[in-house]
Amino acid sequence: MRTRFKEAMRRLLVSLEKELVQSLEAQESEYDELTLAHRTEETEDAAVRNEERALSALLHHEERRLTRVRSALGRLVTGHYGVCADCGNKIGEQRLKAQPETIFCYNCAKKRQRNIRSPHLS
Repeated sequence: MRTRFKEAMRRLLVSLEKELVQSLEAQESEYDELTLAHRTEETEDAAVRNEERALSALLHHEERRLTRVRSALGRLVTGHYGVCADCGNKIGEQRLKAQPETIFCYNCAKKRQRNIRSPHLS
């Protein structure tokens, strides 16, 4: 992988990490305020409960993405960035630009998606 490309990806991943950390901090604060208000008001409002669930799901999703971004930064340091975790082939630059934290090449990601959608019966 070209040094320039790796550096560009490092900058992108660092920027993503910063965005995710800021977003998580804001969402956690909002979630804390919402759940505190819910507890103090003893409300049974379905809209509030739905908002809590939605915020919780979003927090979980962003926490997982932050973990993947930090893992990708670690792979850049160790020299494993851009190598598919399944087949060991290089991950295409276009795929890395679209999903900088990915660990699978396009073909392996497609296979995994097919297996998730239609698992084989044993």
